[in-house]
Amino acid sequence: MATMVFTHKRRWLFFVFWGLFPLFCYCQPTLVINPGNNQIVCNVKDSITLGGTPTASGGVFPYNYLWTPTIGMNDNHLSNPRIKATNPLQQYYLRVIDSNTPKDTATDSVVIYIDSANYASAGVGGKVCKGKPVTLGSPTNPVISYGYRWIPDSALSCDSCPAPITVPQDTVTYKMIVMDSANGCKDTFAVKLDAYLPETSVISPVNLKEGKSTNLEITGENLTYQWYSFRDTIIFNPTSATPEVEPSVTTMFYVLATDKSGCPVTDSVQVIVESDSDLVFYNTFTPNLDGINDTWYIGNINLFPNNHLYIFNRYGKIVYNVHGYDNLWDGKSGGEDLPAATYYYILESGTGKKYKGAVTIIRE
Repeated sequence: MATMVFTHKRRWLFFVFWGLFPLFCYCQPTLVINPGNNQIVCNVKDSITLGGTPTASGGVFPYNYLWTPTIGMNDNHLSNPRIKATNPLQQYYLRVIDSNTPKDTATDSVVIYIDSANYASAGVGGKVCKGKPVTLGSPTNPVISYGYRWIPDSALSCDSCPAPITVPQDTVTYKMIVMDSANGCKDTFAVKLDAYLPETSVISPVNLKEGKSTNLEITGENLTYQWYSFRDTIIFNPTSATPEVEPSVTTMFYVLATDKSGCPVTDSVQVIVESDSDLVFYNTFTPNLDGINDTWYIGNINLFPNNHLYIFNRYGKIVYNVHGYDNLWDGKSGGEDLPAATYYYILESGTGKKYKGAVTIIRE
């Protein structure tokens, strides 16, 4: 008596003969697949081969291969397709079906990395402020197992750092070489810096009679200004392109001009003051507390400390009088604002001279 069993699903054939014959067994190898090892490629679009040697074994030949996704792949039905890496990390899935009945299936995957050196950065180039520190490279540049070299290496805080600092004085192009010692990858990047300063022009020098005022002037596009002087002198509207000044002696005025990117440039103008003892009467002022022309100004009044000033309205009534006027009348009478109008003055200089005229209060 003999027993014989056929089983396709498990792929083994088993015979049993009683009596004279020994036990006999034939077992079909299980389908095994090998998608290959995870790999690191150095650069985008580097070409590599997927799959093992062999990619499939066991089961029943021939095999049907299906790789997904097909990104950068030449043929997703090959056992060893070629791909061009396009993503920093891409997982490829392999599905193999053999020719058994019923068919057997196996799946596995492999990961392809693009080396981080390929995604390093030499920095953002373009126009940069001359003499202002600029950081090259990027804070996201890889560090562990990576080395850097910058060319040229002059004027850098560090020529082997992922993000050195430089202070550009002229247009310069830096080349960054990044090396991954662990995987043998290397890449090169470049960044061009175009150093500049805002363009300005100041009218200088300026000649001025003592006791008079003048407007300084600077030209430039899309700039903000700050005027200053190292002498004790008043600058009216110091953030204007045309501030008003009245220095008592020859004075150097400086201006800091800044563009919308925060790039600063300084310039200067000398106001040459010529001696003059004549009184200079200004015919208007605007007491609106904006810090500009808020009081009535008489040039060189400081040369006549014994002066006496009388202010009259159009009806001849005295609305203001003071001994030793020092340019502080703010358009008030008895603590109250006078209306916008023309008023009349008499100034006794204290030296025997008398001056008469009109001054207008302007209120906005």
